Amino acid sequence: MKAGLRERKTGKSIALRGFLVLKSAGIIILAAIAPVTAADLDLTQWQKLGDVKVFEAHRAELSTDAKQDDDADLGASVGRFNFSGNPAAAIGFGTPPLLEDFLGINASQLDIGGFAYEGSAIKTTISVSRGDKLTFQGQFFTNETAAAIGPFNDYAFLLAEGKVIKLTDVTAATIPSSSFASETAEKTYNYNFTTGGTYTLAFGVIDLTDYPFTSALSIRNVSLIPTNIPETIPESSPVGGLIIFGCFGIGINLVKSKDTEAN
Repeated sequence: MKAGLRERKTGKSIALRGFLVLKSAGIIILAAIAPVTAADLDLTQWQKLGDVKVFEAHRAELSTDAKQDDDADLGASVGRFNFSGNPAAAIGFGTPPLLEDFLGINASQLDIGGFAYEGSAIKTTISVSRGDKLTFQGQFFTNETAAAIGPFNDYAFLLAEGKVIKLTDVTAATIPSSSFASETAEKTYNYNFTTGGTYTLAFGVIDLTDYPFTSALSIRNVSLIPTNIPETIPESSPVGGLIIFGCFGIGINLVKSKDTEAN
């Protein structure tokens, strides 16, 4: 009788201590699967070429204004649409540094839909894993839509993994603007890296086929979301059940081992 009671007490003790071990293991598991937050990229730390003004850590504005006779046909004074006081950089030829050299690419990569004459860019170096997601908000402004001839299709771009990716262009700028002739709506963009590595990451705006009319880009809230966020495993799933059962078994075996040593 006493032996039976002792066995039942021992069984309850094993179960209780096994549960505590399981609970601890569960905390470790939950910690392992806790989501990793996105990393906000501080634009004040990026390199700039051309007309680029960083207003704060999460916002920058760029233009193609070279501070010459830009937008004179609109009656604008020199530099009226320039943000920083620095002229846009030349592409292909002209006074160095050239924009393509700053970006580490060939000038021909910027000839999207025409010849790239000038532009501005902001860049950084970033290390990523395959599948990491870049997210940001962008808005495009232009005076090309007010041109008597044209308009020429100036555009904004993202440089990632060595590729120039057009974000938007003059044809999308259909909204009347209070600061330029027209603008696009602000849009959230996402880019997933296909290969891990260290890359030049850049944003820029390009004056295509002519010099006279300014286009601009506003960039905000640039963030990198890592892929190393493990998916949570539901308890009802086979994998979740195996983990829980395995942890419980480990806990009981550990307790049994201690009880054997004690006896």
